[in-house]
Amino acid sequence: MDKRLFLSNLRTSVRNLMKYKVQNAISILCLAVGIICFIILITVWEKVYRVSRTNPSEIIVKE
Repeated sequence: MDKRLFLSNLRTSVRNLMKYKVQNAISILCLAVGIICFIILITVWEKVYRVSRTNPSEIIVKE
């Protein structure tokens, strides 16, 4: 019973992915851009600032 329900849901989701190709491509592209921006932001934050391990509320600016 669970296998048939899973296959039915999988079939429906694949059908919807094929039906709305442009919307799905835009969504995937925006998600990828958002993740890349987040990674860049975290990388820059780590390069500029250093959080004190003994006192986490203390932020030290690197020179």
